[in-house]
Amino acid sequence: MTKPLQRHEAHMKMLAEDEERLLNAFYHDKLTSPELGKVIDPEHYNSHAIEPIAYIMANGLDFCEGNVIKYVSRWKQKGGVADLHKARQYLDFIIKNEEEGTPL
Repeated sequence: MTKPLQRHEAHMKMLAEDEERLLNAFYHDKLTSPELGKVIDPEHYNSHAIEPIAYIMANGLDFCEGNVIKYVSRWKQKGGVADLHKARQYLDFIIKNEEEGTPL
C-alpha cells in the first residue's frame, strides 16, 4: 500500500472516530434524532458526493480555506449569492495574508 493511501485510510479512521465522539456528545446532551440530523447532516450539504466537512478535514484546510469550501458548496441550496460574497470575503483574507502577512 502506498504512503498516501495509508495516510488517507488513517485519516478516514480518525474522521469516523471523531464523528462517533460527536454523535455520542450530542446524544449525551439529549438532542432528539431530527435535531441531530440537522446538526450533523444538514440538507444543504448532503446532496454532494463528498460532504464539505469531510473534504476540509481530509485535506487539512485552515479556517478561511474551509469556509470558502463551505460557502461555495452550499450557495445554491442555502444562502444564495450572499454565500458567494462570504466565500469571496474569506478568499480576500487568504490573499491578504499571502501578500502582506496579515489576515485582516
